[in-house]
This record gives sequence, structure tokens and C-alpha cells, in this order.
Amino acid sequence: MESKKEIHQIREAVKEDCQQIIKLIKMLARYENMENAVKIDSTTLIDDGFTENKPPSFKCLVSHGENQQLSGYLIYYYTYPWEGRSIFILNIFVDPQFRKMGIGKKFITKLAQIAYAEDMARIDLSILDWNQLSIDFHQSLGAVNLSNKEGWNYFRFNKNSIQQLANKTKESKHKTHQIREAVKDDCHQIIELIKMFARYLSMEDAVKIDTETFIRDGFTENKPPSFKCLVSHDANNKLSGYLIYYYTYSTYEGRCIHMEDIFVDPQFRKMGIGTKLITKLAQIAYAENTCIARIDFLILDWNQLSMDFHQSLGAFNLSEKQKRTAFRFDKNSIQQLATNCQNILKD
Repeated sequence: MESKKEIHQIREAVKEDCQQIIKLIKMLARYENMENAVKIDSTTLIDDGFTENKPPSFKCLVSHGENQQLSGYLIYYYTYPWEGRSIFILNIFVDPQFRKMGIGKKFITKLAQIAYAEDMARIDLSILDWNQLSIDFHQSLGAVNLSNKEGWNYFRFNKNSIQQLANKTKESKHKTHQIREAVKDDCHQIIELIKMFARYLSMEDAVKIDTETFIRDGFTENKPPSFKCLVSHDANNKLSGYLIYYYTYSTYEGRCIHMEDIFVDPQFRKMGIGTKLITKLAQIAYAENTCIARIDFLILDWNQLSMDFHQSLGAFNLSEKQKRTAFRFDKNSIQQLATNCQNILKD
């Protein structure tokens, strides 16, 4: 065991770290009593995150001592909520033998510096409710319990649900509204629908993006999009709904999808449009050579209509099943961590 006086540095992970990262992932899974959930190995991790000429499915920071033995890791990916480009922490874990050395704080500080430099709107993460040590740690650094503050619950379509939806052949009685991928010319209408959705959720002030930002982040040539978007439309190309999603990652299962928004204009409800949008997303996920492990999304706990709709299609409430709580570092917390903790990474 290394001396606790040894300084552990933070750096970006490289391909050669993957075997050690997998060992740490399995250690975390044992800690969470979810060891059987780990389906990936170091080969998968290399293929998904460290393959040349292939966009990585995640980013990874690691901590190490003088002998390069890894003492911890932090895996994150980019997301796209109403505020604009953001970050989600998938895992942060420090080997118990290296705890109480400030490594976890170094990880969060380094990520905050990355987020601040790239003008990210926020950093999100989820924590199991029983893990009070992790909850206290993140709150001490400025994270806010979003589930308590706003009432968000995690929902999930697992692989079986995705397959069943993808194979759904029942036709809607209303064939006037079709589903397709969004194009740049749709962006003004999509932003109007986003604002309509925000009003419905009493969160209109949360929308920080506009049409120009939306086009820049999702429809710029020679620039990887920050999100994907499906729309429903009538014969005149008037949009009736939209679904925004992006690719994410699970260190237990591999590549996943997060559904950021699904919304149908109230005047077009009860026409099967929502089901069409979800079914199309499931078909996309299932067509990815069955590599997409799951589709995750959030629903406010008061929105029983939305919860009932998604559960009727096979989704289950992850907040109830696994007791996961949403946490967030907002822009102010990111700035404070990034600018006030310059000495942490040196110690």
C-alpha cells in the first residue's frame, strides 16, 4: 500500500489505462452490490472511447501515484439540455485504500475547470440514495439535490423494452403526422415547441438557447452535433412535436441513449404522435447492431400523465427501483470550483 503522503495526479485517460479502469469499475460495482451488471470489458472500453477516427462515447480522467497505478477514475460525457451544452458525470470512484487524500476533490475540480473553459451550462450526476458519503461529498462542493428541488425521477427503457418498441407494427389511426429527422430549417419551430414545453413545466426561465445556438450546436457542417432530433409534422411541414436525444455511456453496459425531451403540441395530442416518436427512437437504438443498452430520461414527479404514458410503453421508474437521486453543479458552482481551487490539483 502506498504512503498517503504520496501526491496523486489527475490526467486524461489513455488506451493503456483501460485494464486498470475496468478493475476499478468492477470494484465500484461490488461496492454498489451490482457486480453482475458489468457487461463490458477492457476491449469494449477501448473500442468505445479510445479508437482513432471514431468519436468517443465518453471522456475519462484518472488519478495515479508515482508508479502510474491508478487510484481512481471519473467518466463523463456531454449532454444538451435547454441551457445548452453541459456535462454528465457517469462515475466517480476512488479505490478505498486511497481515500481521504483529496483525490475525489481533485477530480471534481479538474472537471469544473474543463466545464468552465468550454462554457458548459452545468454538470449533472446521479447518486444512489443510500450512499450518504457521496451525497455529503458532492454537496460540500456545491452540488444541489435536484430531485428534492425540482422533483425529477429517472426512467428507463431497457434492452427488452427497446426491442419490443422497435418491432411495434401497429399503425396509428391518424396518419397525417409523419416522423423524420430534424433539419436546420426546422430549428425555429423546434425552439418555439421547446418554449411551449417549458411553459407547460412552469420552467420557462430555464430556456437559455435560441434558434442560432440550436443550429450551431446541432446542424453545423464539419462539426459533430451535440444532439439528435426527431420531429413530427403535417403535410405542410408544420411541426407538431419533437424528441431530442444524444448518445451516452454506461460503464456497466456500454453505449446508451438519453432522451432529453419529448413533447407534442397539446392541439395534436391523442393522435399517437408521442408513441410514434418513441417507437422511432427505439428503432434507431435497436438498429445500432443491438449495441444500445438502454434509453434513459427524466420526468418530473408531478407529471403523472407523462409517467403513465412512458410506463405503458415499457419504461420503469429507476428512481423507485434503484433509488437514484439527481444532483447538479450549476454555472456558479462550476465557476467557483474552477477559479477558487487552483491549488487543489497541485497538492
